[in-house]
This record gives sequence, structure tokens and C-alpha cells, in this order.
Amino acid sequence: MFNRRHIMSLLGLAGAAGVVANKPAAAAERATGNTANELIEALATVPVLDVHSHGFPALAPVTEEIFLETLALSAWMLDAYFPAEPGQDKTVYEQWRAADPDERKRLDRKYGIQKRFDEVVEQMRSTTFVEALTKEMAVFLRCKPTLKDVIAARNEYTSGNYWRYVNDMFGDAQLEGALVQGSLGAWTLPEPKQEDFKKALKMKVYDVVTAGAWRFLDEDIPVADLVSKYRAQLKKLTKEDGGVAIKSGIVKLSGADVEPVTPSQGEQAWEQWRKLSKADKQRIYDRTWRPAFWKTLQDFLLWETCAVAYELDIPLHIHAGNGEGQDKISTHYPYKLENVVRYPVEFPQKPVQIVLLHAGFPHHAEAAYMSHIFPNVWYDMSIMAPFVNRGLYQRLLETFETAPLSKVMYGSDAYHVPEFFYLGAKWAKKHVAKAMAVLVDDGVLTKDDAVRYAKMILADNARRLHKLPAR
Repeated sequence: MFNRRHIMSLLGLAGAAGVVANKPAAAAERATGNTANELIEALATVPVLDVHSHGFPALAPVTEEIFLETLALSAWMLDAYFPAEPGQDKTVYEQWRAADPDERKRLDRKYGIQKRFDEVVEQMRSTTFVEALTKEMAVFLRCKPTLKDVIAARNEYTSGNYWRYVNDMFGDAQLEGALVQGSLGAWTLPEPKQEDFKKALKMKVYDVVTAGAWRFLDEDIPVADLVSKYRAQLKKLTKEDGGVAIKSGIVKLSGADVEPVTPSQGEQAWEQWRKLSKADKQRIYDRTWRPAFWKTLQDFLLWETCAVAYELDIPLHIHAGNGEGQDKISTHYPYKLENVVRYPVEFPQKPVQIVLLHAGFPHHAEAAYMSHIFPNVWYDMSIMAPFVNRGLYQRLLETFETAPLSKVMYGSDAYHVPEFFYLGAKWAKKHVAKAMAVLVDDGVLTKDDAVRYAKMILADNARRLHKLPAR
């Protein structure tokens, strides 16, 4: 008697349904055998389009400590450990980072910042990600495979022209372009202007618009004006200014469990927000206070974002899976986004093209399964590539068992430093090839099939979804 689970196992969906199949030990051997090497070689010159990333400033020269802190997601907790003093806009940690030596000593005596900073640096130093990064960058920089030597070679390379270093590195990885959402500063440097960032790079940079009515949240206006201004802003940034997608961080702001919100509920939430003091609004921005009306307001604005994305027929990228220490990460499960995927909840549904960023990692099977059952859901592997460095091909194998290969896209979520872009592209190629090699050796794909699908994942799928020109 065939039941649903038996049928799903025959289709290769058992893992996504909650049953993780036991992988034979031989799979690891096949992923490093002749077929894998042949596919890695075949993909060596294939161009890569990064579907999700962030800008970065010219961070040079650096010390080992600055470089590690800049990479470490755990460093983002230091602003929470050392928040702003009364009357200050910057956190104590931000002040400490930018201060001269004497002021840093004063702040350290008062707050003990250096000890926490050293903990973050040493924890990051001991990750396999940094160990793998060091070996990979040593090959590019032609130096000894130690972090000390890599940083010294990086400082020498960037001393004359930082952006020459970046472009040389991106050229080596065949990065043809990236979809970039905003810009992130690092250490004491300000955020780079997007136009300057674009001019400095040889690769093509496509804008991804940030969702959320941030520009208007401090305006004392009726909710109808808020909605009107927000919609107009999204349309200008996309239709007129060339944004190719909209990206929402709703999961980080208030959770993935987005609920339907009526206009009256949205208005009530907005009025509660308007009444808050500046100090109370800052508590919400700092994510130390999460009142119910804030979630209602954010959900309300997300539905307006969906409406614009549907009207303009552009993809909506949504953070899913991993998060920062200040996020409520227990709400980040991809499955919790099903209301958004079904927009609106009532029939008839309107298929806004949803890209689940970060592969929902570490819940990549959930994101892959959603891309299988929902025609409008796409799968992005960013931050899983490159943070999951050695076992990435195993996660990709699980993904490929469920997700349509025509909807899987390479992304890095690169931030702060260009090495993140480089490693993501290099390692994605290698691990896509290794995963495909297992499928070839198992008789699922031919080598030609594997190369064709790999090209789709590395660039073609992102081009097709975002209506981008061929290279």
C-alpha cells in the first residue's frame, strides 16, 4: 500500500518532509573523485552572479584583530553589551572603536571593552571558516598559509590601490556582477556611497531596494500619507532608479510569522507609534523592546511592500534563517513565512516572486521544500556559502534533492570586506561541482546536465528572475 511518505521518498522528498535520509559513506568519496575534479575544471571559467550581497568600504591597512572583528557576526553583539551613554547617539563600543588611544583606555577602564573584543576575535580566529579563508587567500596572495602572512600580503597589495586589489580578486573568481542591498561600513570607516562603490568596481552592480518606511517613520502624518509616501518611494527606487528587487528584513525586525493586518489595525498601530517618545522609539530600534503594535505596524508595511512588488512584477527578497544576536532568532524559520508566500492569504492568491535569502540556513531543507511546493518561491544559498565551507556540498545535495534546480541561486551575503565575495564565488563553484559529481556518478545526471545546471545556479537563474541582460 502506497502512503504519502512512501511516495515522497520515491520522489526524493523524504528529507524535506522531516525524514533525513542516511547518506552512504561513498558519497563523500564520489564528491572528491575524478568526476568532481572534471566538473570543477569545467566550471573554472564560468561567470558568477551574486544574487545577495552588501557594499563595503576601502578597509586598509588592517590588523589581524580588525579583520577578524569585521568578519565576526558575534561582534555585532558588542553594541548590545556596550550601549550608548545618556545623551550620546553612538554606542560606547562605537565610540571606543573610533577613539584615540587615550580615550580608548578611559572607556576600557570604565567598561572593560577590550576583554570582550578579544573574546570575539579569538573565537572567530578558531573557526574552520577562518582557517579555510586563510588557506584560500594565501593561494591568491601567493604567501604562506598563515593569517599573519595573509594580512601582511593584503596590506602590501592594497597599499597602492585598494580597488585594484578588489578587482583583481573578483576577476580571479569570475564575478560578473552582484545584486547589492545597501552598504555597510566597517571599523572606523563610513558607509561608501553606492555610486562611488559602483564606479570603483569592474563587475556590474545591481541595486536592491531596502523595504520599510524608515524615511517616514518620524513624520507626524496620517497613516494614509505614510502608505502613499512609502509606495511612491518603492516605485521610484525600482521603476525609475533601476532597482531590480526589494529586500525585506521583516524577520529580523519582528519575526517571520507575518499576520494579515486590516487597514484599521494598521492605522491603530501607526498612531501608537506616533505617540512614543524619541527614547522609546530608540528602544525599539535597538530591539530591546518589542511591543505588539510594532509587529503589527511592520506586518502592515510588509503587505504594502508585497502589493508594490506584485504590481511592478519584481522579486521580493526576504531574510530567512540565520540572524544576529539581537534578533529574535527563534522566529526565523522559513516555514513561518508561508503567509507572505501566499499573499494575500485569501483566494485568489497573488504570486509575488519570493526569494528566501540565506537558504533559510541552518534550516536549508525547509527553504528547499518551500521552493518545491510554491511556484513563486526561489532559493538563495547566501551565507551558507561561504560560512559552511567544507560540508557545503552536502547541504547542496540535500537542496538539490528537493528544490527545482531552475530556482536555486548563488549568493554570498558578503559584507564589510571583499574577501567574502571572493570566497563565496570560489567555494560555491567548487561545492556545486562536488554535489553535481555525486549525481553524475549515481546516474541521475550526465556531465553535460551537471554543467548546464551549475551555470543556471551560478548566474542564469538570477538573470532570468530579475530580468537582467546576458553577460
